[in-house]
Amino acid sequence: MQEHNIGDTAYLKEPVKGYRYVEIIEYDGPRLVVKTTSGMELIIYEDELEDD
Repeated sequence: MQEHNIGDTAYLKEPVKGYRYVEIIEYDGPRLVVKTTSGMELIIYEDELEDD
């Protein structure tokens, strides 16, 4: 079940290169494509995001 929508923002549980704050930009099957504030795109699973 997808809890997040495209355009939502969230925090990663574990920082990647010092970045935790991300914006969800698209779905990739069961994973999410997110963008950090630096513009770096990551493909993650939804459980890698902090719970609200």
